[in-house]
Amino acid sequence: MLRRFLAVAIAFAWVAGCGGQSSTPTNPMPPNQPQPGGAASGVSHNGNVNELPEPPVVHATNGVAKVALVAAINPATGLPTFDYRGQHDVIPTIEVKPGQTFVVDVTDDLLPAKKMAADINLHFHGLGSSPLAPGDDVLGMLARPGQTLHYVVHVPKNQEPGLYWYHPHVHGEVNYQVGESGMSGAIVIDGLQYHLPGLAKMKERVIIVRDTGIGQNSITHGGPMYEMEHIPPATLNNDPCGPELGLTPTLNGAYQPVITIAPGEKQFFRVINATGHKTLKLAVDGETLELVAIDGFALDTYPGTPATKIEPYAIVPPAARAEFVVTGPSSGHTIFRSQCFDSGPVGDRDPDIVLATLEKPRGHARIESGSAAPLTVGAPLA
Repeated sequence: MLRRFLAVAIAFAWVAGCGGQSSTPTNPMPPNQPQPGGAASGVSHNGNVNELPEPPVVHATNGVAKVALVAAINPATGLPTFDYRGQHDVIPTIEVKPGQTFVVDVTDDLLPAKKMAADINLHFHGLGSSPLAPGDDVLGMLARPGQTLHYVVHVPKNQEPGLYWYHPHVHGEVNYQVGESGMSGAIVIDGLQYHLPGLAKMKERVIIVRDTGIGQNSITHGGPMYEMEHIPPATLNNDPCGPELGLTPTLNGAYQPVITIAPGEKQFFRVINATGHKTLKLAVDGETLELVAIDGFALDTYPGTPATKIEPYAIVPPAARAEFVVTGPSSGHTIFRSQCFDSGPVGDRDPDIVLATLEKPRGHARIESGSAAPLTVGAPLA
């Protein structure tokens, strides 16, 4: 019953909400396909090739975090992306505390196009901030090629600590810019580790799942970039677990990366579903998930709900977020996947897909990350 309630709560949140160190994707796309990221591949410090990339993190200085983004075409894919400090598809995570402010400048460096495909703006999804300019104003703020937008977002002091995200919200172009092209970044409101102190001892993984129109399943488009035919949602879902057409799932821009986790180690996964139409049914083969928060809200925000819940999977619709603890398998190897999800006869195909491989670090023995018991509550939620 609780699982059904949580799934329904996520779905309602989606309907209401929308309509560190820098590293770039190291895992190549399938053979003969463009690479989403722009930097060279490398071997991670733990010896694993194709380790899950970690987006750069921007923190507040004197209470203010500042980010400058450029909307431009990624020459590797032909699709629009955000450039950050001169790098394509390296989109920073904004991490601030309740009561702090973040400032984002967005410059539109796209070429003029038909309709609004080259226009740009931002929506700060899930935050309780002002909808008035220069805040989260998706109706009045819009940059055309050559223009720059200046956002000043004041995070309320009572904002729930958790995972949120930002993305363009140009009406009529959201699926193209966000779903097909992957223009999205994470926002972390700090403080959940005070409520659940055990989280502070774990490695944190901020993971953005995108499902873009590039890669092994990409549709060949003719004509100029902005005249490409947008990938439509399915109209008849007569094969819900069948192959998905035209889209390729990635984690932080990497195709089926390695996530290094030692046997017995606990890691805190904070996952954003930044796809256009895919419902994720997240699971780790042979393991359970300790669910902590949904859509930026700790489970026990609702009175009477436990602080955590052990589940075999987490259902995450488009635009939703799930935060959960994963324990490294004793075998040292398993799969992080999205299981097939049947969204009904008028839904989309959501087949079983491999998202990443969980592997133990080379030369490392078992790691005990605290007790096997569920997390316990420390400070109460504000």
